[in-house]
Amino acid sequence: MKWFIAFIIILFIIVAAVFGLLFTPPGNRIVGGIIESKLNEKLPLPSKLEQFELSYNALHVELLLTPNNRITVLGNYSLFSQAFDVAYRIKLEKLEALEALSGQKLHGALRTEGKVVGDMEHFSVEGSSDIADSQSNYHLVIDDLSPQSIKADIKNAKTEQLLAMVGKAPYALSLLNLKADMSSIDPEALEGNVALDLAKGRIDTALMRRDFNVTLPKTTFAMNTTATLSGKRVNYNTALNSNLAKINSKGMIEPETLTIDLDYALKIAKLELFKPLTNAPLRGDITLNGTAKGTKENLLINATSDLAKSHTSIKAQLHEFKPKSVHASIKKLSLERLLYMVEQPHYLDAGTLDATFEIADASVEHLKGSISTAINGGKIDNATVQKAFELTGMPPITFQTKTTTTLDQSEILTALSVASNVVTLNAPDAAFYIKTKTLQSTYNATLHDLNLLQFATKQKMRGSLTCKGEIIKNDALKVTFDSDTLNGNINALFENNHINAKLTNLETLKILHMLYYPEVFASTLNGTFEYALEDKSGTLDANMQKGRFTQNIVGDALKQYAKYDLYNERIESTISSTIDPKIIQSNLSMHGGTITINDPKMELYPESQQIKSNLDIVANNNPLIIKLRGNVNKPKIQVDASKLIKREAGKAVEKELGKLIKDLF
Repeated sequence: MKWFIAFIIILFIIVAAVFGLLFTPPGNRIVGGIIESKLNEKLPLPSKLEQFELSYNALHVELLLTPNNRITVLGNYSLFSQAFDVAYRIKLEKLEALEALSGQKLHGALRTEGKVVGDMEHFSVEGSSDIADSQSNYHLVIDDLSPQSIKADIKNAKTEQLLAMVGKAPYALSLLNLKADMSSIDPEALEGNVALDLAKGRIDTALMRRDFNVTLPKTTFAMNTTATLSGKRVNYNTALNSNLAKINSKGMIEPETLTIDLDYALKIAKLELFKPLTNAPLRGDITLNGTAKGTKENLLINATSDLAKSHTSIKAQLHEFKPKSVHASIKKLSLERLLYMVEQPHYLDAGTLDATFEIADASVEHLKGSISTAINGGKIDNATVQKAFELTGMPPITFQTKTTTTLDQSEILTALSVASNVVTLNAPDAAFYIKTKTLQSTYNATLHDLNLLQFATKQKMRGSLTCKGEIIKNDALKVTFDSDTLNGNINALFENNHINAKLTNLETLKILHMLYYPEVFASTLNGTFEYALEDKSGTLDANMQKGRFTQNIVGDALKQYAKYDLYNERIESTISSTIDPKIIQSNLSMHGGTITINDPKMELYPESQQIKSNLDIVANNNPLIIKLRGNVNKPKIQVDASKLIKREAGKAVEKELGKLIKDLF
């Protein structure tokens, strides 16, 4: 019996000690210190437990997370029945200070208060908040620590404050109203209704202009969304109305299985409005209507649109939200309008695109299908192109194109044809290899009238030119060029923005005729031509064999002053030229029979067609300098015969002096 009394006494002492530790002010101070220490071990904030009062049926706790963020809990509880009736107050006046706790940057303030009533098996939370200057109330029922139902009513929350709270720019300002009445929030058995309303909405046009360089008119909007949740399904109806866009959609979604059955209609007057979402250069208007039906594994999407004034229809099958097959048709899409919509310069005055897409397998690994396109009535906007590329004198250019493309796994095979008043181009076997990102194609082209290229070449020309070659594009662009022209051949390579050409057996009379130069010299030309597109500079080195002059002012001058018939000679010539955008400087050397013609500093100005040349000529030992100035087609000629006159005068002096000596002796 004594041991039993001793046990009772020891048990009483232990209970008294625990009671004293837990439920008396001295004990509260000890326990509070322990709790504060543990909190600081777990929380990434230097929190302080300012108040900790715990009695056998009441508690009062005040936790200071940071100097401006406080949590208060005050109420009664039953130690034995585990029932409680507790009030709470959360005042977070400076959310910025809680970044270490929340894991993201927050701004502003959040205040809420309410009561928690019940026991550990079943309790409810009822409270109110002024989040974003709203009048908000909520009621939450929890069984076995698992939320069962919720009612919430948020009135007139300011969206700009909600956006600022999570660190987002307030591009849209409105009053948000939300009503939720969910009798079950079990993900497996949802039941209830939700209604969301945005009223008195407007776009902050100044902020849009500052951040996206988009100028919008005064823009107002309103949105209404209702949803009924039943089991795993959500049936919804949503409508957004604004002077810039109207969006309507209704249907059913199963979030867990991602089953969808919905329709949608979009009419957007200002695509600029969506720049904050798309981060893409878009503008203009568009309508889009369609349906989406299926599951994540097999989703069918139908759409029709007036994209860029076209009649566009799309049928797509998606697997795991990635395109599996696509069938689309585009008719009479305005290229002029499309350039405007993607914020590109107005390069085209006219032109429409027709296209069909039959993609049986759109996966990158098994790409299979065909695409055909046609551009009709294309017309270049000369003013825009000339300004963009610093050109002048550009002729009207019209064009049309056709392409037929076959998609075959890792290869995209295309036949292309372009017809315009400037050039006809065909690339019948273009191939793009997806894995290596390499493009390879042969081509043939005809330039119908070289005179139309004067705006680009800065050289007046005439005639036509037919060529063929190969195009290769991987890390760099490589183009070969081969043309049987001017009764000879030009073979060239374009690579790294440089042109290297070999000139073989070109007829000089045809060259001079093509360039509108006087046709004064008949020969065959062989040489090399190099040109750099970056600085528009290059060189020409050529020789001309067995040449002969046709009638020209130099030959006539030689007859008059040197008593020499240039037209009967056969001339060997070399020319070395350096080319830049403003001047062509040449070193000309010609010889044959008893004549030499040299000008180491001949100058030709392509834009003005002016020539400056000093031809140093010796014919039958008769020296002359012929100066050419002015337009290359009809230059002014100046004959300098001073050397010849001086020599002839010297001969006369010698003759008379000889007679004098003879007479003396």
